[in-house]
Amino acid sequence: MGQIGSGEACFGIAPALGELRVTQRSVINARMAVMISEAEAALAKVQGELQAPMRWSEDFGRFGEDGAQAALLFIGSGIDQPQLHNPDYDFPDALVPVVSELWIALVAEILEA
Repeated sequence: MGQIGSGEACFGIAPALGELRVTQRSVINARMAVMISEAEAALAKVQGELQAPMRWSEDFGRFGEDGAQAALLFIGSGIDQPQLHNPDYDFPDALVPVVSELWIALVAEILEA
C-alpha cells in the first residue's frame, strides 16, 4: 500500500516538494527487518541521485514517441536566474537573438546535409 503527494495539482509545474508513504507488512519479524533494510538502501540510492533535480525535460519524452528523431537543446540563462517554473522566473529577453541565431545555424546545417 502506498500514497504519493507531489505538491498542488498544477499542469506543467514541477512540484518543489514530494512525499511518498508506504505501508509494509510481514508476519515474520526477520522478513520485516529485511524489507526495511531494502527500503532504506533504495531510498539512500535515490536521494543520492536527486541532489540536483533536472526539471527541463518533463514533456520531452513525448516528442520522439512516434519514432521521429528528436533532440533536446539546453539553453541556460545564468546561475543567478531562478529556474523555469519558479514563481519569480522572468525570461531574459536578451536570449532571444542568441537562441534565434543558434536555431538558424542548426537548421541551415541540417538542410545542407
